[in-house]
Amino acid sequence: MMFKLNILSALLLCAGSIAASDDDIELVPVAAEGVGKSAYLVERNQSPGMAAGGTTLDVLLKSVELHAPQVLQAQAAAEAAAARETIAAAPFDPVLDARYDGRMTGFYGGQVGDVQVRQRLQGLNATVYGGYSISSGRLPIYEDQYLTNDIGEIRAGASFALWRGRDIDPQRVGLSNARLATLAAEQKARLRILDIKSAAMSAYVSWLYAENTRLVYDELYTIALVRDNAIRKAIEAGQLATITQQENRQLLLARQSQKIRAEQMAMQAALGLAIYLRDQNGQPIRPQFGNAAYLPQENPFRRLTVEEMRRRTLDGRPDFVALSLDIEQLKTSERLAENDMQPDLDLKYEFRRDFGDGSPTREGTDHKVGINLSMPIEFSRARGTRSELVARIKAARAELRLLGDQVGLALRANQAGIVATEQQLDIGKSEVQVAQVLQKAEESRYMAGASDVFRLNAQETALANSKLRVLNAQRDHDLLLVEFFAVTGELWF
Repeated sequence: MMFKLNILSALLLCAGSIAASDDDIELVPVAAEGVGKSAYLVERNQSPGMAAGGTTLDVLLKSVELHAPQVLQAQAAAEAAAARETIAAAPFDPVLDARYDGRMTGFYGGQVGDVQVRQRLQGLNATVYGGYSISSGRLPIYEDQYLTNDIGEIRAGASFALWRGRDIDPQRVGLSNARLATLAAEQKARLRILDIKSAAMSAYVSWLYAENTRLVYDELYTIALVRDNAIRKAIEAGQLATITQQENRQLLLARQSQKIRAEQMAMQAALGLAIYLRDQNGQPIRPQFGNAAYLPQENPFRRLTVEEMRRRTLDGRPDFVALSLDIEQLKTSERLAENDMQPDLDLKYEFRRDFGDGSPTREGTDHKVGINLSMPIEFSRARGTRSELVARIKAARAELRLLGDQVGLALRANQAGIVATEQQLDIGKSEVQVAQVLQKAEESRYMAGASDVFRLNAQETALANSKLRVLNAQRDHDLLLVEFFAVTGELWF
């Protein structure tokens, strides 16, 4: 009986070594410094489950930037804000006015033509204009102001706000706030793109984990399948009892169920990633699993401290910049409310000159200066508006401070998490090495007839579970790298 067991063991181990030579899984260690490969990046020779290349992170991010509908939506929102800035500039567009009045019947048969161009200036609350008018025939005395000499009259003038509205007014505030809103919309679009990229990278990590988990269960199933064929041949040769194959078949079916479940999880993860991975026509495509599919493993906190990273983040993070721009808009509106509590004092200047023959009273050049003062008795609306804006600015600054504190705490937690998962990976790789030694020892005992299929299966399962724990640690580690990108808006490599 010992002789038969040794023959069977030799058959099983020979078949297992053949399978291992083609499909053995090797865990690539994480690089201590620089950009390394993920610990769950498995390398197989001639493996049907793994292509030579694969979908890279760079391909995924470029796909998101060019084709993700959410990105296009965010960009469209920024374009709409830029269009609103154009609308806000409308009060400063030059305007052409033209007029003709003529009496067709009656005692008076005079006609008047007039054309004028006016322009509001952005630099100060002023309007300049210039025009030309000409009249002919007789006009009633109450329309003497329209009479000109026979060549016509030219005029030019300007009006200026000397007090209220001198430095600021609703139109200029509207244009300024529209410009700030455009910049804020661009930052919010960047934030939206950042969120989408973070979600895409999280889906990428989940897909990598699912695919590598599938490979572990594929290996377990393949070992059991090869052993089942060897046992069948041994039974046909009369070396083993029929019940031995049923015992192994029980393990084979259990592993086949695990394999199918892992394949289903990998398929679902691939479909979840396909929403971010698109072809040139913008259609979702399934990712390709291969040796090039992994996340770079550089630790970002080896380059900068948490405090340095926090300062850089607050200087460039889109939501922080957008909130600062919102505060600027509120401060501008506050200045407008303060302006509304001042009286109106306007200065107007105009000159006119007629040309040609006509009344001597219209000869020469007329220069006119006018001043207008208007002062409300109560400023209830302006005071209330200013108080509201002061409160909103206070709330926005508090939110800005809260965001800064959250970023600092998130970075510290992220750094601690990355250190912890790196330690877990080191422990996990050591555990895999120990499990491999124990499996080899159990194989040796099995070959010597001192063990059985169940004990050998227990060691094979223990090795697989060790590899799965390493995959879990690598997934947690990579998700922390993605979280670093979501917090800082910067890639970690």
